[in-house]
Parts: sequence; C-alpha cells; structure tokens
Amino acid sequence: MMLQFLRSGSRAASPALQLSRGLLANQGLRGTRGFMAAFRRVGARHKRLAETFLGAVARKDKSAGLRALSPTAPITLGDNDPLDLAELVEQLEGASWTKVIRAGRTVTVSVNSAHGRGIMFADVAWRGNAIDRIRYFPA
Repeated sequence: MMLQFLRSGSRAASPALQLSRGLLANQGLRGTRGFMAAFRRVGARHKRLAETFLGAVARKDKSAGLRALSPTAPITLGDNDPLDLAELVEQLEGASWTKVIRAGRTVTVSVNSAHGRGIMFADVAWRGNAIDRIRYFPA
C-alpha cells in the first residue's frame, strides 16, 4: 500500500493526510509510533543469521548454534519456559523450514521437524550480528 502511495505522487497527499489523521485519532501518539516502528525491520543479513542458527540446530551442531546467539540470549519454549540449547536441538532435530518472515526486529520461521510443526521467533539486534532471544512454539 505504501508503494502505491509513493507511485501516485502528489495525488496521494490528500488521502495520506486523511489516513494519518485517522491513525492519530484512533491510536494516539504511542500507537502511531508503534505502527511506524514496523516499517523498520531487520535486513537480509539477520534473516540469514536466523536460518544459519536453525540449520545448525537441525543438524545438531551446538557450537555453530551458540556462535549465532548473543552471550545472554535466552531460549524459551513458548514465551516463558526456559529451554537450553540441547533441549532445542532435541526439539528441532532434522528440521526444515518453509517460510521466513521479517518484521520489526524479529525473524519468524515456520518449522517442520520430527516432533511436528512449530514456529520459531528470533529477536535480533539492529546492529551487530547476533540473536538476542529465541522463542520456540511447537504445534
């Protein structure tokens, strides 16, 4: 939608202004700021980092998996249950992935493993080349 606005040039100014007013009226300043934050997202480098981590975990290469993580990166099953890397390796043994989506500072991966399907969220640092947090949600 944003590309359509940009391609339309000055003709898009009036609808853009109306939409902006509506966004501010409905969401307030904090909500609008949150909406705008979604336009900033991680790049291809971070997507490759998440895929490299998942590949290492799928082939049981714990040392390569650790290299992709920041030293303080928590790994959880769901949002809150702590998981160590060995347990994640067990969950994702032989995993493959079908879809990788980047939004904000999170890379989301749809995973298929011997244990079934699941979703992995990898939160990455804007700068640097490390994963700050892993959350795994099995189906």
